[in-house]
Amino acid sequence: MFQKDTQQALRSLIVLATEQRSIAVSELAKLSGTPAPTLAKVVATLGRHGLVQGRPGPGGGYTL
Repeated sequence: MFQKDTQQALRSLIVLATEQRSIAVSELAKLSGTPAPTLAKVVATLGRHGLVQGRPGPGGGYTL
């Protein structure tokens, strides 16, 4: 149906929408069932397109 990256992006967006908090890539990977290195690339792409916002450092992560 969708390409693998698209499926991973959609799962990540769903997790971020349901959690409604900042989530680190490692936790987001566990919650979405996607390997962390792959998810980091997917979330970076989502960030470049303005779909998610990232905060670096301790307590950082990604939000919608």
